[in-house]
Amino acid sequence: MEKKSEENIKLRVWWIRNPPNEANYHDVKSIEDAFICLQRLMDRDLHNDTISSNSGGLEVFENNEWTEWYDAGGRDAMQIIQEKGEL
Repeated sequence: MEKKSEENIKLRVWWIRNPPNEANYHDVKSIEDAFICLQRLMDRDLHNDTISSNSGGLEVFENNEWTEWYDAGGRDAMQIIQEKGEL
């Protein structure tokens, strides 16, 4: 199976403020852009007193459906951010 480059895949960040509200989606061009987007969303929510909790992640469009993105080690985007200590 041919490995897809980032240029050929569709990616989007999903973000839910105060679950169980609906998710907001943000199209991103790369994995790096996704991490920047997620960090900005987290930072913005930290300064908003109306946000009591949030949840987010990164999805990839494969086989005609959006599914959660995982790195080669099986970690999702939020696990990677947490491991880096950016949460």
